[in-house]
Amino acid sequence: MISRMTLEHIEDPAAFLARMARWLKEDGVLITQVPAGLDLIERRGLSDLVYEHVNYFAIASLAAVLDRATGLNTRFLEGFEGQHLAAISR
Repeated sequence: MISRMTLEHIEDPAAFLARMARWLKEDGVLITQVPAGLDLIERRGLSDLVYEHVNYFAIASLAAVLDRATGLNTRFLEGFEGQHLAAISR
């Protein structure tokens, strides 16, 4: 199951992720991709802050919400020159 550039728009990301985890088959994988919040700060990309995003994530905050919501083992990747974070949870 894939959530690509969606979680930052969800008011309650833990509830959303918990629901997705319940839909996974026993051997399923949840892939989550979000904009990298720290990248915006580090490159002073304040013009990239948009009102549609109710959440911004760093690896630590994404890890915390995924762990709390799903309890799945997760590994993290950065992509698009550090602008995106991806989490692969099993």
